[in-house]
Amino acid sequence: MKNSIHIFIIMGVSGSGKSTVGNLISLELGMPFIEGDNLHPSPNIEKMTAGIPLDDSDRKPWLQSIKESLKQVISFPSTHRGGGILVTCSALKLKYRNYLRKINLDEECSFSIKVWFIYLKGSRELLEKRLIQRQDHFMKVNLLKSQFEALEEPNEELEDGIIIIEIGDKDTKNEIIDKIKFVIK
Repeated sequence: MKNSIHIFIIMGVSGSGKSTVGNLISLELGMPFIEGDNLHPSPNIEKMTAGIPLDDSDRKPWLQSIKESLKQVISFPSTHRGGGILVTCSALKLKYRNYLRKINLDEECSFSIKVWFIYLKGSRELLEKRLIQRQDHFMKVNLLKSQFEALEEPNEELEDGIIIIEIGDKDTKNEIIDKIKFVIK
């Protein structure tokens, strides 16, 4: 019987807390962590910094980089001995999620792969407030509208491997982390 590797892609629009909670959960659980924002090609970062929304053609090389990074981590079993890998990626559209679900490895691979999407779902007002307070990030509040317009919300009944975590004004970072840890353990 094959062992399983679980890939947990923490998704949502900008300001939902993907990077913060992904990094902290990775440290707490000793899981490898791939920060999707770090894999954007420089033209994407330049566009977002200038307040220009990304389109599908901009996101394609970024999604390819995320997938390649996942393959690299998976190819070194000692790095994911806990059985899981954490990734951050907005994964706004169903076609992006479907692309990331298909991780093709060597047929003689000794483990199976299960991809989960943990959707951090927050209101536009909450995320706007967070983005206004955020410093030192290329994604600014003026792009939030375009992200919500592009968002095809995941549906637990229609898509495989979807976990929805509702985030509200009163939820602390630790409460959100605890909710995620509860579902991935």
